[in-house]
Amino acid sequence: MKYVSKFKSIEAIDKETKEKTLVKIEESTIVHEGHSYTSSGSFLSEKYIIGYLSSDGTKITSWDGSVVFSTEIRTLCKHYNPFGYSYLGESYYLRFKHNGKVFAGITLGKGSIVKARLTKLKSLWSA
Repeated sequence: MKYVSKFKSIEAIDKETKEKTLVKIEESTIVHEGHSYTSSGSFLSEKYIIGYLSSDGTKITSWDGSVVFSTEIRTLCKHYNPFGYSYLGESYYLRFKHNGKVFAGITLGKGSIVKARLTKLKSLWSA
């Protein structure tokens, strides 16, 4: 089995401001028994980040586990689920810094996907 992952930079238009912005999208391909399978992985923009929380909980990684960026990550608390038990497990809120900006998001824990958006907070420890 062979695995190839690379980031592509794409120009996108912000719906709110109508300004052009550059986003990075991970394109990952697995070749297995002569068949190739391609999918999108991590996504990085100025306002949104989709990635994966490393197994030690200290880095945001791409689909193959390579580090997208290392950061201070603050796990805030378990996410309350008003519908009761989730078969996916318990979800957690987290905050982290990227390029000096604070992002807040949600994850199912170490090794799982992280979806985060830019906040107006100045510090990871702000209320």
